[in-house]
Amino acid sequence: MPLTAYLRVCLRRWYVVLVGLALTLATTYAVLEREGVYYSEVQVVLVGPPQISYPNTVAVQPFSLAPMASLLVSDWNGTRRPLLTSASDTTLYGEGVRDGTQVRLPNQGSQFKPSFDAPYVDVQVVGPSEAEVTAEAKRVVDQLRFMLQRRQEFAGVPTSSQITTLLAPEDVSATHVAARSTRAGAVTFALGLVGTALLAAGAERLLSRSRERRARPAEMLQASPSA
Repeated sequence: MPLTAYLRVCLRRWYVVLVGLALTLATTYAVLEREGVYYSEVQVVLVGPPQISYPNTVAVQPFSLAPMASLLVSDWNGTRRPLLTSASDTTLYGEGVRDGTQVRLPNQGSQFKPSFDAPYVDVQVVGPSEAEVTAEAKRVVDQLRFMLQRRQEFAGVPTSSQITTLLAPEDVSATHVAARSTRAGAVTFALGLVGTALLAAGAERLLSRSRERRARPAEMLQASPSA
């Protein structure tokens, strides 16, 4: 349908256009006035036990700790696997989540060829309150450490040979992230206009079909021979 035809349809179905514009403006206003969120990210780095040949297992690791990190993530998430992203620096609030927690392994590869060989667990928390986000992040970190220790104790690993953890950053805190509402508002408004035009066109088609169905019996009566 050409643009001029859409304009004529919108003029005929002005009441549909008014409803669509009202909904569009209300939604756009809600997007523009959306508040930011508080965000916390901490990495639980696994550190292997020191050895004579490798006293500093943070700088040089003679063995891979990624499998244990993978087990911790699996224990935490269960069947709720986190979203596979194409970059390791993808944020939870960047995915559109405004209140939630995510525990995952960073993807060192790509979306089509993922690689999980980093020896740390990425913990991200978003929420409306700085205190709540900070407390939740600390709770998750403590639980991951407890799960790691429980696994090793269950396997009978001596204390001197157990894997320990470090936090990066060491201080778990939350920062405020302002909502980028200008672009989102513009996109919302544009989508609302398109949706309004399509809604008016749909109403035009439905009403036209209804008129055609009502006109058919009258035409058949006129065309039938009189008794």
